[in-house]
Amino acid sequence: MTTDARPGLDIYVDVERCMGAGQCLSIAPEIFELNDECQASVKLVNAGPSERVLLAQRSCPNNAIRVRRRFGESIPVARGAEVGHDKR
Repeated sequence: MTTDARPGLDIYVDVERCMGAGQCLSIAPEIFELNDECQASVKLVNAGPSERVLLAQRSCPNNAIRVRRRFGESIPVARGAEVGHDKR
């Protein structure tokens, strides 16, 4: 599902990859919800801020969240210490 979480951003959750861990929901409950199959989906609301969307994207253990600028390039997932991941 795709929606605009802030003017200029599109968010998509790949249900084939989503395992329902719920990190996105914990980080940005105004943007994400769990569907009947316990997988993340994007609420149809105009909400932000984009920093929380990007943190949710980085926190997804299966890399199921895609974020891109409207009419532009995809925003790559930047994983690392900023989201609590060990760089080992």
